[in-house]
Amino acid sequence: MSTIRVACGNCKNDVDLQPDDVRLIINPDSDGRRGQYEFTCEKCGMEQAKPADKKIIMLLMAAGVEVVDPEPATPAGPPPFTDDDSIEFHFVLEDDEALESWLAGS
Repeated sequence: MSTIRVACGNCKNDVDLQPDDVRLIINPDSDGRRGQYEFTCEKCGMEQAKPADKKIIMLLMAAGVEVVDPEPATPAGPPPFTDDDSIEFHFVLEDDEALESWLAGS
């Protein structure tokens, strides 16, 4: 198994990592030419993210690092109010105990 040596941007120490310790994310709009790699420094415990050009991407992949999908962005704001929500709210308004419970937040 390959060992990958990187420098921590926080504590400035060299860190030896195994391929499973590294997350490689390729920018979808870069045709595989840009991305970043992420790891946790074993010496200071800080999460690190560093840019990766095509050369670094190829070296990391050759060392056995797998490309992972970027995490989807969290949608901003509450989800839209649906027809089912309207129907449920209608029944809550008709039931005094359910309305009291709903207003109490439970």
